[in-house]
Amino acid sequence: MLIQRVQVWAASMAAVLVLAASARGQSTANFDGFATGTLVTTQYPGLTVSGIGGSGNCTIQAVSAATGQVQSTSSGTRFLAGPVESTSCPTLRLTFASLQKVVTFKGGTHQSFVTPPPLASDGRRVVVTAYDNAGTLIPGLTQNIIVTAANSAVLNIPITVGSATGARNIRRIEVNSYDNSSAALCRQAVLDDLVYCDALDGANPSVTLTSPIDFSCLCPGANVTFSGTIDSGVCGGYASDVLEYRALGATSWTTAAGPYTGLPSGGDSFTGSLYAWTPPATLNGYYYLRSTVYNDAGRSASEVVLVYIDSTPPGFAHLSPQNNALLRGSVCVRGEEQDGPCGATYTVSYLPAGGSSVAIPIAGATWPDLANWNTLALPSGSGTLTLTGTDSCGNTTVVNRVVTIDNIAPVARIDSPLRCSYASGIVVVRGQATDAHLGSWALQYTGGDSSGWVTIASGTSPVVSGGVIASWNTAGLRTCAYTLRLLVGDLATDNCGNGGNNSEYTVSIDLGCAADFNHSGGTEVQDIFDMLSAWFAGCP
Repeated sequence: MLIQRVQVWAASMAAVLVLAASARGQSTANFDGFATGTLVTTQYPGLTVSGIGGSGNCTIQAVSAATGQVQSTSSGTRFLAGPVESTSCPTLRLTFASLQKVVTFKGGTHQSFVTPPPLASDGRRVVVTAYDNAGTLIPGLTQNIIVTAANSAVLNIPITVGSATGARNIRRIEVNSYDNSSAALCRQAVLDDLVYCDALDGANPSVTLTSPIDFSCLCPGANVTFSGTIDSGVCGGYASDVLEYRALGATSWTTAAGPYTGLPSGGDSFTGSLYAWTPPATLNGYYYLRSTVYNDAGRSASEVVLVYIDSTPPGFAHLSPQNNALLRGSVCVRGEEQDGPCGATYTVSYLPAGGSSVAIPIAGATWPDLANWNTLALPSGSGTLTLTGTDSCGNTTVVNRVVTIDNIAPVARIDSPLRCSYASGIVVVRGQATDAHLGSWALQYTGGDSSGWVTIASGTSPVVSGGVIASWNTAGLRTCAYTLRLLVGDLATDNCGNGGNNSEYTVSIDLGCAADFNHSGGTEVQDIFDMLSAWFAGCP
C-alpha cells in the first residue's frame, strides 16, 4: 500500500512537515581566505588536497593572480595550484570524505596563459578523471579539454564532473595538465571555485507529488496510483521512504506502506509511479496522506496532501412529496441531494402498481426542485416514487415513497331546483358532491342585492347523487334572479403550493311567484295590467 506525497497547502499543515537536524550540504572553496603561498591540504571540511607526479615539491598552495605566469583568477584573488616555479606536481588530486554525485569547478593549466594565446592545434589540454571508492576509474566521467585562446584568457574553463541525478560514487578527482600533443605532463594544473558536498552543512532531500492532488476523492477498496519525484539531494544518498495517513484533526500517523529502502531506479532519485494504495473500507472523511523520504545524511523531507475518502452513501434532505402523498398534475419533486466533496448524481422514477417503471426527467429542474413530474399521462392510482443517489465511489442510496396519483375531477351537480325555474321560501337543493379523495364542498348564491358569492352551506362529507345538499331559506331575499353555485375540491396536490382538483356547477333561478309579474311580493290586478303592457309593447 502506498500514499501520495503532498504539498503543505495550509498553515495547519506546517506541523506535519518533517525537517531533520543539520547534516551535510554543498560547500564552495574559492581559496580567497588564504595568503599567497599557503599550503592547502585539509583546511576545507570533507576535502583533502594533494598533488602527484613530476619531481620535487609536491605540495598544493594558494596562488595569487600576480604570481608567475598566471594572469587572473575566475573569481576573487586566489586560486589553487602547485608551485609556479617548479615543473613538479602537474596533477592536482581532490579526495572527498563523502562520496559525491557531482562536483563543479573552474580549471586550467599554467601553460594555458602563455603569450601568444594557445591555439587548438597546439594541443594543450586539461584532463579530468574520477575514481570510485575502490580507486577504480569511473567510465564516462573522463574529460579531455583543449586549451585555446577562447578559454585561457582567465581561469574560467567550467568543469562539471558527475550529475546531480546520477550515482553517488565519486571518491576522488584528478586534474591533469598536458603540454601540446605529447603525453608528457607539463606544468601543474590549477583550480578555483570548487563546489562539493562536505560532511558538516545540511541539505534536504525532496519529495513532490503530482497525483493525486489536494482535495482529490479516493474510494475505499479502489487502488490509487501516486505519481511524483523523490530526490535524495545533491549531498545525500537515498536511505528510505515511508507512507502514512491520519484523519483530519487527529495527531498520530498510521503507516500505509514501507518504510522502503530502495527506489525503482536503484539510485538516489526517481520520477514516476511511486505508490499504489487501496484505502481501507474503515476510512471515511478528510485524511492527510504523507510521504517522507530520508537520505543517508540523516535529513528528511515530507509532502502532505489532503484528500477525501468517501465510504458514505449520498443522501436526500427535505424530501417531498412525503410517503402516502396524494398527487395531481405537474408535481414538484423537491429536496436536496447531499454528499461529501466527491459529489453525486441522482435519478427519479415512478413504478405504478402492476405497471412498468417510468423515468422522470430531471433536466431543467431548479432548486428546490429535483424533478418536475407530469402525472397527467399516467393512470390514477397508487405507485412507488423512487429517488436513487450514486456518488463517484459507487455508494448508492435509494429512497422510496408510496404515492397516489389522482387526476380525476370531483363530481359537482345540482339536480334541483332546475335552471330558469321559480322558487321561494325554503328551497331544498339536491344534487351530488363526491370524490374518491374528497376535500370539501360549498354551496353559494349570488344575485338580488348581492354582488359577490354568499355561502349557503359547506362540508367535508360526500353528498351522494340525489342527496340534499342544503335547505336554502330565501326569506328576506328580494324577488329577483339568482345563481346557485356548487364547488367541490379534492385533497390532491401538485407539491408546488397549488391546490387539488376542483369542479363547479351553476344553476340560475328566479325567486318569487311567476304570477307576481311586477315583483311586488304578491299577486294582484296590477300584475295583469303590467303583463298586458309588456305584451303589447312587444320585443325589441
